[in-house]
Amino acid sequence: MIFLKKIFIVFLITLLLILSGCSIEDSINDDQNDIYKSHEQPIAEFEEVYTLGLYEEDEFEHERTFKINNESFNKSIVLGNKTSRDGSFILLIFNHGEQIDFKVGDSKLSNNYSFDIKSGEYMNIEVSLLNLKDGFNSITYILIKDPKVFPNSYETSMELSDIFSIRVNLLKNTDKIPTERPDLFSETIKSETRRVHGPLISNHENLYEILYNERMSNDDFQFNLIYGNSNSRAIDFYIVGLLNYQQIPLNESSFIYDKLEQNDEKSIPINFNITLLEEENNSFQIIMIPTPFEPISKEEPFLFQDPLASNRVLFLKN
Repeated sequence: MIFLKKIFIVFLITLLLILSGCSIEDSINDDQNDIYKSHEQPIAEFEEVYTLGLYEEDEFEHERTFKINNESFNKSIVLGNKTSRDGSFILLIFNHGEQIDFKVGDSKLSNNYSFDIKSGEYMNIEVSLLNLKDGFNSITYILIKDPKVFPNSYETSMELSDIFSIRVNLLKNTDKIPTERPDLFSETIKSETRRVHGPLISNHENLYEILYNERMSNDDFQFNLIYGNSNSRAIDFYIVGLLNYQQIPLNESSFIYDKLEQNDEKSIPINFNITLLEEENNSFQIIMIPTPFEPISKEEPFLFQDPLASNRVLFLKN
């Protein structure tokens, strides 16, 4: 009888410790969520939106330009799901116009990171950038929503163009952003009038006819890439192509660097090499990364134009 009482007491103490631990953990989570909420825009309280912030451990990071001496840069990005639905995302990171590898927590080095986030929750993603070169590193974190969704209509294709981003400038063993720029892309056709803002993937023969579902033949496939600027000032930018969220060349160029004047638009025919298709269903999208040399700071942390994505296209392999 005494032995049973001892077992019951041990069990009771263990249960209380577990419940106490859960209570402490919940309290810590609530406190951290309060920190995240305190740095969100007021619209997050009234609209169904996603929020995104840069953090140093558990503290909000106001700075956007960092002078570094090491080959690595470690910060967290925190995504908040303030919508009524669970979400799914993929994280990609670009240095200027090139997709780069990174680590999330203790995971292996990769050039992408996929995750799900429940309604009402926050996702803290500890990101480490490694092997950074001397000079100016223009870093853009890009989150693409619903990466596994393939468009089956024009409307879906356009809806899947929503992306979220954070930009930081890293000055490694240098004090300033260089004045030199890449060569502007010259193989474009200037539009008489602007009809789009950002990048658009259209039919090669019928300009502005949106592509969303294409079955590939044994020949090379051609489409038109259109990109426009509705801003009241000129912008320069990189344009990158993503096949299944891996960067691929555009007309044999790793990326396009170009500039648009205010209310300006250009187009270019793109030859797509179908030998790149490895899956039966393939997701293709264009990302425009604007003003990569723009200074940003704690006082002025935002660019006047965020990165933009094109309509998403499903390439079906025969």
